[in-house]
Amino acid sequence: MKNLTILCIVFSLFMAACIRKECRDIPGGYHFVLPVAITPILDTLRIGDTILIRSTFSNQVYEMNTARYYELINFRFDLSLTAVQLDTIDGDENGIQSFQVLENTDFEFRQYSNGVSAYVGQYEYDNENYSTELRIIPEKAGLFVVSLAALMIDENQRFAGKCNGIGSSAVMAHENPEQMNIEFLTESPDPHYSEWTLQRPQERFYDAGGYCFYVAE
Repeated sequence: MKNLTILCIVFSLFMAACIRKECRDIPGGYHFVLPVAITPILDTLRIGDTILIRSTFSNQVYEMNTARYYELINFRFDLSLTAVQLDTIDGDENGIQSFQVLENTDFEFRQYSNGVSAYVGQYEYDNENYSTELRIIPEKAGLFVVSLAALMIDENQRFAGKCNGIGSSAVMAHENPEQMNIEFLTESPDPHYSEWTLQRPQERFYDAGGYCFYVAE
């Protein structure tokens, strides 16, 4: 009996070591990559133009740190559509109200106590695919950055192959990142955007699905 107990302890320690080895190469947790496409991609749009933001992908979702795909079934990615008017002394984070957002039953408008407003919602999950489509129409002239980000509020959602105690997040991946006009951030008088964001552009702009443009009358 004593030998059996020792054997069980040794086996448990061996299994724990294997799990630790498998899971220790995930710095910062799982980072899933979600594709997003925006049309049209222009330097300047006109009041009344329509901007289409679309994100569609299968439930086999790529993860950056493990460089593999995981099956995510009906995951909650907690999407947030925001806009900031950049050509103000303090970037106006209520900028989404300068756009008409055409009806999408998967999203609802929220106004937060810190002055930020957003349209928040989820992907539609159907037939093993995720999809969302948003159409927004600028109603005010100015310099704007629009962002569709995945907040992943519940970072501990389960999926096959997930290591215990490792959280999850998601980043957006533009089809044409080089065309998102990130250089327009330097034209903002607010150093949060003209300096701070540009110190880590991948994390603070591209991963949040950022797109800069002017709106003309």
